[in-house]
Amino acid sequence: MSSGPNLIGHTIDRRFRVERELGSGGMGTVWLVQHVESLQRYALKVLAPGLAQEPEVVARFLREARAAAALRTRHVVRIVDAQMGYSHAGVPTPFLVMELLEGGTLDSVVALRHGLTPGEAVWALGQVARALAAAHEQGIVHRDLKPTNVLVATDEDGVPIVKLCDFGIAKLLPGSSREMLAGAEKSTQKQQMLGSPLYMAPEQLGDARQVVPATDQWAFGLLAFHALTGQDYFGVPSGLTELVLRIARDPLVLPSELDAALPSAFDAWFVRSCARDADGRFASITAQMAALEDALGRPEPAAVRPRIGKATLDRVLDRRASSLGSSEARTRRVLAKHRTLVVLATAASATLLVGWRQYVAPRIDRTLESLSKPAQPGHTGPAVPVRSERVRGAVAPARPEAVDVAARAAKPVVTPVTQSPSEDAARQPRARALRTRRADAGAAARARTPARPKPSRGNQPDTASSRRSSGEPCSRSAQCESGLCIAEVCR
Repeated sequence: MSSGPNLIGHTIDRRFRVERELGSGGMGTVWLVQHVESLQRYALKVLAPGLAQEPEVVARFLREARAAAALRTRHVVRIVDAQMGYSHAGVPTPFLVMELLEGGTLDSVVALRHGLTPGEAVWALGQVARALAAAHEQGIVHRDLKPTNVLVATDEDGVPIVKLCDFGIAKLLPGSSREMLAGAEKSTQKQQMLGSPLYMAPEQLGDARQVVPATDQWAFGLLAFHALTGQDYFGVPSGLTELVLRIARDPLVLPSELDAALPSAFDAWFVRSCARDADGRFASITAQMAALEDALGRPEPAAVRPRIGKATLDRVLDRRASSLGSSEARTRRVLAKHRTLVVLATAASATLLVGWRQYVAPRIDRTLESLSKPAQPGHTGPAVPVRSERVRGAVAPARPEAVDVAARAAKPVVTPVTQSPSEDAARQPRARALRTRRADAGAAARARTPARPKPSRGNQPDTASSRRSSGEPCSRSAQCESGLCIAEVCR
C-alpha cells in the first residue's frame, strides 16, 4: 500500500506525469513517471506526507540527492532532479527523480535463488564495493548498507548491473565533503543511532561521530553472508535490546557453523570484516573485496539474471514487517518461494481442462448416448455397438464388448449386426463387385487347369449287366455294382 495519496494520473511539478506505483515503504513511495516533453520515463521518490513536515527528514532527503550526485560511478543510482519545497494540492511533497531501473533488490534476488553461488556473490558484491570505494574517496560513509539498498538491474545494453542507492543517512566526514554538500552534514553530528539495526556496526550504537569508512566494512561482511545463505546473520531477535547485545557483546559465531556449505576461508574473512574494533578491519573496502575474491573465487557475472515480480517484492516487505509473524505472510512467502512450480502447475491444469472439454468429454457424451438407445427386438442385453470382424473374406459379427453378466451366465447372447439403411445401401455395390471378382477368379483358375480326359468305355458298355459283383476283380469303380472299388476288388 502507498504511504501517501494516490498520484496516478497527476502531473508533478508540471513535468512528470505519474503512471503507476513501483513500491512503497516507511519513508515514502516510488512512482513510475514520464516526462511530458521528452517522454523519458523515470522513478520518482516522494516523501510520506507526515515526514515531509519534519525538517530533519527533509534534510536527509536532500543529502541523499546531493551525495548520489557527487559520486561519479555507474554503480550508484543516478539522481536526475530534486525538489524539497514542492507542494502538491497544498500538501508539502518533496521528491527525487531517479533513473528508472528494470530489476529488483539484492534481497529479492537472493530470496528467489535461496542464496547465490560464491561466483555470483563475488560478482554482485564487487560492484557494491566499487560504489562504496567511490563514496569513501569523497568522504561519504553510506551507513545504511543492507540488501534492500542494493539494486540488481540491467543497463542500456541488457547486461546485469548492481547499483547502490539510498544515501539518506550517509555521514559526511569533516573536511572531505564537496562544497555542494556544505551544511548537509550538520544533522549527522548529533549523538543519535542511525541505520538498520540488523546491519549496524558496534560504533553506530553510540555516538554518530564514531562512524568511519570501516563502518561500511562491517555491514559489507553481513551483506556477504546474506548473499551466500539467504539469511540474516543475527536472525530475527526478539527485540532491539537482544540485538544490541549480540552486536556489541556476544561472541560472533563462525559462518560455517550456521551454514556448513560455507568454506573455512570465508570464516577468516568474515571475522576480520566484522571485528568489533574498527581498527582491526581491512585497510579499505577495496582490500576487503580483494580478500573476499581470494576466499570465494572468481566472479560469475552472467549467472545472476534479475526477474523480479511485484509478488516477490511484496513478500520481501512482508518478511521485514511481520518477522514471520502472521499466517497470511507465511502463505505469501511459500507461494513466492515456489512461484515457478505454482505457475507450471497452473498451466498444466489449464491444459488438461482444455483437453478434457475438447476431446474427452465429447467422446464420453457420445458413448453415454449410444448406451441409452433402446435395445433391438429379441436382444435382452444392453444396446451397445458391436464391432465386426472380417473372417476369410466374409463379414462376421464379433463378440460384444459389453454384455449382461447374468444373461450370459443363463444363456449365451448373440447380438446381431445392425446396420442402418444408408450403411446397407453402401455395402450392396461392394458385395456385388466382390462376387463378380470371385466368379472371374474361379473361371480363370478352371481355364488354367487342363481338362481331364473322359475314360473310354471301350468294349465295356456302361450297363447294369456289365458291372461286376462284389468280390470280383475290376479296373474301375464304374464296373462294380456298389460303385466302390478298393484295391481293384469290387466292394
